Amino acid sequence: MIRSSSEKEKEAKWANQFVNKVTCPICEGQRLNRESLHFRFHDKNIAELASLDIKDLAHWLTHVEQYLNERQKKIATFIKAPVYEGAKVS
Repeated sequence: MIRSSSEKEKEAKWANQFVNKVTCPICEGQRLNRESLHFRFHDKNIAELASLDIKDLAHWLTHVEQYLNERQKKIATFIKAPVYEGAKVS
């Protein structure tokens, strides 16, 4: 049976009355646990970095190294290459 667009709209409206969208007070909608959000590279956590456009992330990475400690710099080397490659493609 093929449903018309008005039938689909009615069904969606009916279903939406049972949906309640709430932002998590712990992660504030970033979908990571508190521990994951705790760790930061300079001024950003992993959710903030993941939400950046690839070119913005590449730009951020080129300027952040001066603020990182030695351990963070080692971790950053694993991130840089694919990000820079992705920024070239985009």
